[in-house]
Amino acid sequence: MQPARDPMRAHPFVVALVVLLGCNTKTTPLPGDLEPDDFPIDSQREEGTATKVQLGACPTEREPIEGKLAHQTYVDAHPGETHLVNVMLRANSLPQVPACDGDDSRGARCTARDLPLHQRGLANDQAVTCVLQGLSRIELFATWYEEPYFTSDGNPTPVGLGFTLALSATQARQLAAHPFVWRVEPAFGEALRLGVTAPYPPFGCPSVAERGEAKLADVKSIEGRGRRPVLIDLKHDALPEGLVAQTVMGTRNLTCVRRAVDLVAKAPSPGVAYGSSTGDPRVLLPPFGQSAGAVKTFGAGLTWEEAQRLAQHPLVERIWTFEGLEFDEDQPGCPPDLTKPIPTVTCPAVTEPIDAKLSADDRRRFEQADATTKHDVVLQVRGGAKICRLPQCPPPPAVCEAKDQLTTRWRDENAEAQRCVRDAITAAGATADADVLWLVNIVSASLTWAQLQAVAAHPHVLQVEAGGEAPPTR
Repeated sequence: MQPARDPMRAHPFVVALVVLLGCNTKTTPLPGDLEPDDFPIDSQREEGTATKVQLGACPTEREPIEGKLAHQTYVDAHPGETHLVNVMLRANSLPQVPACDGDDSRGARCTARDLPLHQRGLANDQAVTCVLQGLSRIELFATWYEEPYFTSDGNPTPVGLGFTLALSATQARQLAAHPFVWRVEPAFGEALRLGVTAPYPPFGCPSVAERGEAKLADVKSIEGRGRRPVLIDLKHDALPEGLVAQTVMGTRNLTCVRRAVDLVAKAPSPGVAYGSSTGDPRVLLPPFGQSAGAVKTFGAGLTWEEAQRLAQHPLVERIWTFEGLEFDEDQPGCPPDLTKPIPTVTCPAVTEPIDAKLSADDRRRFEQADATTKHDVVLQVRGGAKICRLPQCPPPPAVCEAKDQLTTRWRDENAEAQRCVRDAITAAGATADADVLWLVNIVSASLTWAQLQAVAAHPHVLQVEAGGEAPPTR
């Protein structure tokens, strides 16, 4: 099921494809305890009036960009350059949400809010459509949602206010002038690369620091080695229940920490192609078409001193590394040789135990259901494409053949890796979703408990996760 949303390309959210390797925990002692030092956040909030969204129409007037394009000096000095920017929309362009019997908190629930929240969601869709009008081949990443309001039946209303995409200097100026846009700023990691001031985390991010020594036990091996690739675990247990609410708050938390990385890091570094998340890639949230899920782990390049500082962030669970973790540029086999044939996968005749492939909660739910009940599941499959850094592409609407060739190759590699698992699903009397993603090697299917046990026993199935709830509709 997919909600009605704007005609744009939805970029899949990174889903867990993680094999935890042994961590190098060299016994270098921690230095003296560091006193927590609070993190700055953006103190600016929207004030005054704003152009209101009108359904079915886009405003033609434009605004001065002074103060709205955070790195305007750089953009003006590099008119031919394309780079990643983060676009923040104005929430006060959307319909207001009434209070519930005098309670104006976002968690308050009443029928008086149901229609206004529906209208707020539709206006949010319209605002995104208007801001992106004239751009084609859009590939964007959601970076910020407002803290959600809830309908009377407890469903959160996702309202997207921030996204990242690649723009030319001209396009960045055009978006900054749009009345629905609050600000355009360098995307994560771009400020250091461009040599401009890094933006503060958005208002709404936590700022009070906490002691971080206990979060560093598995990253001490980088001490004295300069900038090294590390992994940052976010506090996942504190997220609310429900896939939509977890996606909204998980996206906010990720942005808070990634902006903190921008403030902590003293120099740019290559990316770290490693991450994990929970969620359901089949569920797409409006207004951006973001796959539902919350990132649990992401990679970055930090020094020991920077890791010590970042560990004080209240949304960071731990910072760790393992021997063999490398920056993107150091990975062998990148970019792939597109002239080589895709290796053929051999389908094994043996099976293996499934206990480690299912969570206890999911297994309990499957076992307690009626034998004929079909369960929507996501199967993580062994092997598949090795994802490398994508090439730099010209700004839209130019075609990027180099990128298209890579993603097509990775999709074909995943399709071959999944062939035996899909055959097992067919042999069990079930059907799988025909879609093959290039970014993650997963198969979605609807299986009874008996069918699921048979398929999960296949050696090419690494993990089985229950599918998510139905997506919100506008």
